Amino acid sequence: MAILRFLPLFALVAVSLGADFASNPPYYSVRYSGAAGPRGLLLDSAGDILIMSRSSNGADAVFDQPNGDGSINVCRVKIVDGAGLNLNHGITFNGGYVYMSSQTIVYRWPYTPGQRTLITAPSQIVINGIPNGGHDTRTLIFDEQNRLYVSVGSNANVDNNSDRARIQIGRASCRERV
Repeated sequence: MAILRFLPLFALVAVSLGADFASNPPYYSVRYSGAAGPRGLLLDSAGDILIMSRSSNGADAVFDQPNGDGSINVCRVKIVDGAGLNLNHGITFNGGYVYMSSQTIVYRWPYTPGQRTLITAPSQIVINGIPNGGHDTRTLIFDEQNRLYVSVGSNANVDNNSDRARIQIGRASCRERV
C-alpha cells in the first residue's frame, strides 16, 4: 500500500524526462517548486513534497498555502540543512524520521509530516562505511518489517560481475537506539 502512494510521484519524474517538460503543464515541478537539481522526492502523509537536492545540500518541503481568495501560494521551506554532509540522493521517511544519504553514510532526523520548519536536532548516523566510487547515488527504502535497504550501484555503467550491485541480505546489522 505504501508503494502505491509513491507511484504518481515516480510517474511525474518519468514523464518529466521528456523534451516538453517545461512547456506542458501539469509537468512543471521544477518551475512550480523553484527547486534546483532535485535528486530525491518524497510525498509525506500531509501532502508536502520533500525535495532532496545536491545544490541546496539538504531537503526542502514544498506545499500549497491557500490565500483565502481561492488562489494558492506555493511555498518552499528548508527542513534539513545538510551543510558539510555531502547529501547526494536518497530520501525516505519511516517511524518519525526522515532519512537521507551521502555517498558513504545514511543519516536521519526527527520529522513530523507537515512540520514545515527547519529541523534543529543534529543528524544521527544510521549506516556508515558504504563502499564509495563508481555510481554514488543511494536510493533508500524500508520494507514492511522496517528494514532499510540502500542501493549501492555498480562501479561503472557496464559492470558485468559487480558484487556492489547485488542484493546482500544480512551484511549489516542495524539496531534502533533508544
